[in-house]
Amino acid sequence: MSHRNHRLIPHPVLSKQRRDYLPECYFKMSVSNKVITKGGEGISIVVEYAINSPTLLAMVEQGRAGYVALIECADTYRRERFISGQTVERIDLHRRDWEGDFFLASYVTATEEISGFTAPEHSDLIKSLTPSGFDLPVGAILAVGNVEAIALGEAPGVNSIFDLAPDRQIPVGTFSTDLTGQRIAINLHPNDLEKINIARQNANQEPVLHQSLYLHALDKAVRSLTEHEDKRWASIIRQKLEEHGISSTGNDLADQSEKLSQAIFQSQGVSPLGRMMDAMQPGGGNE
Repeated sequence: MSHRNHRLIPHPVLSKQRRDYLPECYFKMSVSNKVITKGGEGISIVVEYAINSPTLLAMVEQGRAGYVALIECADTYRRERFISGQTVERIDLHRRDWEGDFFLASYVTATEEISGFTAPEHSDLIKSLTPSGFDLPVGAILAVGNVEAIALGEAPGVNSIFDLAPDRQIPVGTFSTDLTGQRIAINLHPNDLEKINIARQNANQEPVLHQSLYLHALDKAVRSLTEHEDKRWASIIRQKLEEHGISSTGNDLADQSEKLSQAIFQSQGVSPLGRMMDAMQPGGGNE
């Protein structure tokens, strides 16, 4: 990840790469407790922002600006942005969406339009160039901090090969499976995806999603495994099959895809159907 593009911004930016502010001014982010896994399904990252520009600090406290953490993963091509007005923020992620190493970049951005932006901390050159200040749009970058690499250090689970994606061409109540990418895309109408994302937060609902969405998509992937040898999802499926003592080069994968898909999802001897039935019972799924 690079911050190089911010050098082209036509207004003052607090950054080590620019001289728009006095030398003693800084903005940085620290990551304590880099990764906290929750049952292997979630990631929590605690970030802390530090800034010693009185002008920018006041803007954040007034809600006119906010701290931004931009998370990007080169393996899954996923990018998410988190905005906060707090100096300490906890970011919760779904483990299945992130693989290997991903990167956390820090910014301060405007949350509203700002007219005549000036600061006593600006360098003499900036003050002389535009004494009346700068007009900034919503989202304008005001400060650029450091980038932190986050290493998960865990073997990818089968959940990580799925990507739930919005597609307005898909009728409500249905879905389609696309195997052409590095991850298995399950395309749904945005209205359905919104409901599913809410359900994913509930441990009781997760087994139902496995049975209705993931298991179906995995079955299709196993049947097509030999046609997609170069895909990341294919390598993970082969790895999981080998863990069950099943050759991933056999000619009968298509014939046994349903059985093999359930075997891949086996968890502590409980089948996906069994997990779903347990979750449907009163109090089911609670730890």
